[in-house]
Amino acid sequence: MDFKQKFDNIKDILQVKIADLKDFVEENKKISILVLSLVLVILLCIVLIFVSLGGSKKKVILDDPLILTSDLMVPPNPANPDSFQLSRTTKDKWEVSEIEPYFTKPSEKETDDLSKANDKIIKELLEAAP
Repeated sequence: MDFKQKFDNIKDILQVKIADLKDFVEENKKISILVLSLVLVILLCIVLIFVSLGGSKKKVILDDPLILTSDLMVPPNPANPDSFQLSRTTKDKWEVSEIEPYFTKPSEKETDDLSKANDKIIKELLEAAP
């Protein structure tokens, strides 16, 4: 099969498909108009998106580097009280007075409940082992 025969086969197939499409459009005019309108709206949206995003953007180049004359300050904000610290030096070890607000010692009941839950998990694991 040479190139001319392949081209003729493709040409015949396209002619049949075009004839089928013409018949469909003649039989279903409302659907055809609806589909064509939808395709046109989608193409119009794509073109508008490309036009709005494709605008030339000018690059701003600063000749002089920004030099800070003072420390950065956090603007007043209700979420940042006066005692808000931007940074702090950390200590190697916490003091007991610093730990107390964040740590609550579990009660004996909570410890027992945790122990029972752990024992149950261990039992299930050991039962599942061959």
